[in-house]
Amino acid sequence: RREQAGDGVLPLTMNYRSRPEVLAVVNHLFGADFGDEFQPLAASGDFPDPVFGAPVELLVTDKSTYSETDVHWRRGEARAIARRIRDLIAAGDAAPGEIVLLFAAGTDAEWYEEELRALGVTTYRSTGRGYFGQQQVVDLLAYLRLLRNRYDDEALVSVLASPFVGISNDGLVLLRRAAPKRPLFVALERELPATFPERDAQLLRAFRQRYDRLTAALARLSLERLCERIISEHDYDLAVLARWDGRRRYANLRKLARLARSYEELRGPDVEGFVRFVRDQEAVGARELEAVAEEEGGDAVRLLTIHAAKGLEFKVVVVADAGRDKAPPASHEILALSDGRFGFRVADPITSKPRGAYAYDAVQEARREEDRAERLRLYYVAMTRAIDRLIISGSIDPERTADDTTPIGWVLGRLDAKEEIERAGAEPVELEREGARVILRVDRFATEPEVTVESFPEDGQLALFDEGGVAGALPPLVPALQPLVEIAAPPVHRVRRLSFSALALFERCSYRYYAERVVGMRPTDERSAVPGTPGLAATEIGDAVHRLLELVSLEEPIPPDDLAARVRAWYPRVTDDELERIGGFVRSYCDSELARRVAALPGARPERPFAFEHDGVLLHGRLDVLQLEHEQAVVVDYKTNSLSEGTPEEIVEHDYRLQRLVYALACFRAGAQEVEVVYHFLERPDAVVSTVFRLDQVSDLEGELSEAIARINAGAFRPTPSEFICAGCPALDVICAGPRLRSASYAEHALATV
Repeated sequence: RREQAGDGVLPLTMNYRSRPEVLAVVNHLFGADFGDEFQPLAASGDFPDPVFGAPVELLVTDKSTYSETDVHWRRGEARAIARRIRDLIAAGDAAPGEIVLLFAAGTDAEWYEEELRALGVTTYRSTGRGYFGQQQVVDLLAYLRLLRNRYDDEALVSVLASPFVGISNDGLVLLRRAAPKRPLFVALERELPATFPERDAQLLRAFRQRYDRLTAALARLSLERLCERIISEHDYDLAVLARWDGRRRYANLRKLARLARSYEELRGPDVEGFVRFVRDQEAVGARELEAVAEEEGGDAVRLLTIHAAKGLEFKVVVVADAGRDKAPPASHEILALSDGRFGFRVADPITSKPRGAYAYDAVQEARREEDRAERLRLYYVAMTRAIDRLIISGSIDPERTADDTTPIGWVLGRLDAKEEIERAGAEPVELEREGARVILRVDRFATEPEVTVESFPEDGQLALFDEGGVAGALPPLVPALQPLVEIAAPPVHRVRRLSFSALALFERCSYRYYAERVVGMRPTDERSAVPGTPGLAATEIGDAVHRLLELVSLEEPIPPDDLAARVRAWYPRVTDDELERIGGFVRSYCDSELARRVAALPGARPERPFAFEHDGVLLHGRLDVLQLEHEQAVVVDYKTNSLSEGTPEEIVEHDYRLQRLVYALACFRAGAQEVEVVYHFLERPDAVVSTVFRLDQVSDLEGELSEAIARINAGAFRPTPSEFICAGCPALDVICAGPRLRSASYAEHALATV
């Protein structure tokens, strides 16, 4: 064939993808319009499995039947497609992952996805706005703008109307009236009007508290951490994860936080600069893909644009929304074609109306023909993506001639199917044109059947009240109703999110967890709880050690030269003994065999955040050190516990068992096949406890975590007192006797429980 072509063009007419029946329809539709340059396609693939019935279908929605209803015709088309896809899946003709919906424009693809979801069909949509246009990304960027400039009205309205706050439209209007000629935030700084809706007022007060906390922390947070704090402060992550596509939305938020981290590594912690960078990227059309979510690559029906499907193939292709009217070309003042022809419009000197000069009208008509040809080529690409079955769907109004120029109108015209559409009923109609066989299905609006209530003659109703009733007998008594089942009392506490520190607290003393995390009591000063303890509290010492270890290079573990100055700047009341103790903890790690091992690990990084969902609870936290390489993960956690409490192994098993399995599950969710969790008790360089988990243990770990969550939700909060655990507890000597509960004078029934 190459020799026959010589120096000319070698036509590629062999199709190794589609069935002959599909190609017969494609050849029939496009042969006449593409002219002599069109080369009919011939099937070269082997198809051992037959397709029952014609593999090409037309789903035509009659717009005129929807004109007097409250249902949009495009919604009707989406429902018809959803029903057809559900039938194909139920019949076993295709799995959801083998089906794709293709759109020339993804503007209304969400409607089609909603109808598929309503019928229980899993979907994955990659159409419409790009990554920077996703609503959750827009919301978070608006909040970042607001942190830099509280008087940015556009950002403030975006935040208030989003799930960050969620006030009503009436509340936004009243807020504008409260500060008519000033920035909108001024109304929040004043006292709200008495007529302001109470719910909106509560939401605004909560917003101000959280916003003020974030602005106060702005200077000391990295951009990535700031994004995480914004999301967690307002429970935006929970609002996102509650959506059916919540995993994808949450993945987009995490991706924006990672972009912020990358920006900060190059440009520094500049919030305004990062927002401007993202805006510039969107303005120049930078293509940023959405974060990969669970639905992508899974067994789900995909919704794509035709351009995104180029080079791909699918068992079932649905070319949807083919009845969309293409917007008329703009009335340009100057038109030019690639062949050199051009034209322009000038104002008529008498009427002042624009008139074409030179070949303007001819050039404009040629431009229309070019657009039409380009649209046909686009639909040619879409239809040739199909392997076994091709479904073309669109909406038309049979009485509207303008619909003849739409893609579905063009297809019906090529098939000369006007008469078949008019007489088509609920059953499909089979068409055959020059060897091309097509099944035609027409969807028309149908009202839901009304439920009829049996009526009785008025005389018969009144006869019931006559003495003796009807025929001298009263109707039989109704049977006795079943007694109402008593409604269970609501749970004391239903956990929605847990940090590893909260889990560790619950493991050590569930009653202190209840006091701090459920009731909201604030911990007291540990130094007053343990007489004779000067200087810093134990938690403050641990915090200082962790902050210093963040400054230590993992590749070259050397204590900071200005260790003492830094600690005194953080905690002015630190004593010399405590300073020496803190420095000893840091040196203990730097001199340890574990530090030398971590220095040799490729890709080890400090302070890595994690978050994952289990049993409807969002678990989150940070890992002191994480190394993830070749499906193997190593997690290092620093501990400043006193080893007088027991051996390192005993302390880990008693206090950090749940924390350890959460670390392991977080790494398994990130793709690791084996996870090693290492605890280093910094009181001694050799006080290291290492545990290795493998992938076959995941079910056991998840079961143990489920049991812990169930215990929290069960509300059985009982104190497990000790001198160490009770130090700083806000319930001590208020509603709990603390260590005195262990004495014989306190009977079992006197224990403080919930």
